[in-house]
Amino acid sequence: MQRMERNKLLALLQNLERIAERALAKDASFLEALQVLKSEVDRDARVRAAKHALRNQGLIVFSSFSPRIRIRLHAGENVVALPEDVRAAGRSDSEHFQHMNQIGSDPVTQGVRDAASAVVGSSLHCRKLNRIVNEALQANGRFERTAGPLERAGYQLDICLDLSTYARVRQPAAQRSPSVDHRASTRRQQSEALTSGKRWQLPLSGQDMEFLKRLRISP
Repeated sequence: MQRMERNKLLALLQNLERIAERALAKDASFLEALQVLKSEVDRDARVRAAKHALRNQGLIVFSSFSPRIRIRLHAGENVVALPEDVRAAGRSDSEHFQHMNQIGSDPVTQGVRDAASAVVGSSLHCRKLNRIVNEALQANGRFERTAGPLERAGYQLDICLDLSTYARVRQPAAQRSPSVDHRASTRRQQSEALTSGKRWQLPLSGQDMEFLKRLRISP
């Protein structure tokens, strides 16, 4: 039984996690069970109180699970898992930005996260989700083919569904860096056009143009 070099192990782990997340994103039973679990967490009194406390501070709170698959390899006493920087390198720019934002806001949202984790840890729906994950990945041919070399090399896969990201917090727009508000800009242009006597020109589709043409109206 020959052990693989660490870089190859990490590459295979990264690929396995990506395959698993893509497979589950298309699994209707997984998505349904995830929504049921989220509803259970949303109704919890401690979670609601923690979110209410943040809103009283003038913060905007978004609650949603961003499920991640975490896979560890066991070979005797040796355990191999992806370091977070390696895992982040496989994300798109938007996912990486979201992840860094979550890390930065951890102290702010810790109360909500702790409350949500308590609900998740005791929920029957969470156990159902873990069962769905295992069954879905065992039935996924691509996942099984990718995991094959690891299992043949003597590694045991430990698959974990990570639901630790529940709440995201941000400041109201007025407290953030100025940015272009396109809707406000459009309203200003409309107002200026009306007060100056100019005609406000709306973008027309080909269907709109044909309709106006039949009515003998010039756009």
